[in-house]
Amino acid sequence: PFQLMDHIEDPLEDDADLDLNMFQGEEELDDFSFQFGEVEPVKIKGEPMDRQHTQHVTGLLLWPASHALCHFITHSPDIFKDKKVVELGSGVGLCGILCACSDQCESVILTDHDDRVLDLLAQNLSLNIHDSDGTKTRRTLCKVDKLAWGDHASITAFQLAHGARVPLLIGSDLVYVRASVEPLFVTVDALLMHEDPLARHRPSFILSFIDRCNHYPHLIEMADKHGFEHTQVPLETFMKEIPSPAPRLMIFTRKWSS
Repeated sequence: PFQLMDHIEDPLEDDADLDLNMFQGEEELDDFSFQFGEVEPVKIKGEPMDRQHTQHVTGLLLWPASHALCHFITHSPDIFKDKKVVELGSGVGLCGILCACSDQCESVILTDHDDRVLDLLAQNLSLNIHDSDGTKTRRTLCKVDKLAWGDHASITAFQLAHGARVPLLIGSDLVYVRASVEPLFVTVDALLMHEDPLARHRPSFILSFIDRCNHYPHLIEMADKHGFEHTQVPLETFMKEIPSPAPRLMIFTRKWSS
């Protein structure tokens, strides 16, 4: 039903500037609070991006493109209303937790492949959906689970635990290493629902990212290879202030069958 890779190419040299696998140092997590729209502030533990060259676990960093996706989430509640949402590469979980705090979604599953990141995700989720006495305060069903992109065993285990497909996938700052792009779309292809002509909104993968190393052409190539078309949403339609460097907000949907 979906294609898996036997081989993942090595990252290109242009990714080396990020030093993604060369970090040193221990995790020293800071406390953050973020307000988007009318949703109450989201509390997050993580590390600021100015520690990117000393932090060896990239999922513990607060990647900046997540803010664009959060603004889109609060600006477009109809897209998320009563949807089952899976966040890919959640990291500290800001976007997925915002979905949970908005109480618009039916369910939200935060995913990552790193065990340390999964522990932090669970902690951050609990900070926002439970009172100090442990009482659940959100109607949205929220979970954290492991998911490795492009890995047959991981994807199958995830589907067995949570159902085969969902109508909405989200992710932010997932495109920083070229070699990860095709495994990402293999996973999207496996988890995203197929088109329903009667549905109000098309099943979608919503992605925000900053194109640091000109991976956009490869992103579009891999999306096309795996049967997806795309729309880029102008930032000014949902953000009052455009950051620099400006992220892209992309919506990927399956190509219509002829």
